[in-house]
This record gives sequence, C-alpha cells and structure tokens, in this order.
Amino acid sequence: MAFVGLLLLGLACASPSARPTPTPELPDFLASASAEVKEMYAYALAHPEILSFIPCYCGCADTGDRSNRDCYIKQIQSDGAIVYNNHVVG
Repeated sequence: MAFVGLLLLGLACASPSARPTPTPELPDFLASASAEVKEMYAYALAHPEILSFIPCYCGCADTGDRSNRDCYIKQIQSDGAIVYNNHVVG
C-alpha cells in the first residue's frame, strides 16, 4: 500500500514536461486513405526527428522537400500547429 502512495505522490509531483502530450489528430484528407498510409502519417507525426535524417526518394525534392519528414509534414508552426503535406496519399 505504501508503494501505491509513493507512486501517486511521484505522479502528482512530476513536471508537466514529463507527462505525455496529446497527439494531434491526423488531417481530414486521410479519411479515405488506407490503414497503411494513416499509419505512415502517424509515425511521421510521432517521429519527425528520425524522418528528417532519411532522404526523400520519391522525386519531391524538386518541390523543396529536404527529407522524408517533409513528405508528410510541410511545417510545424511556432504555435505547434502542423501543416501536413498531402502528396504521400497519391
């Protein structure tokens, strides 16, 4: 019982940055996309830092994309709002 009390106390005292942040919803243009495409966008949203190190091989570099991250996420605005890129949907 003491363990549960310590666990609850630890959670209550944890800094807000230690708590998980809510995941933004996927864009409306994915409503009719396959489950695989939705999963790819969800991964890109959860791991943009990883995708930023992977080159884009689909030819979209001509449109200004610098990495695989840009294939999914066009921009993360200063307020945290996400502008998605829809060309992966095809």
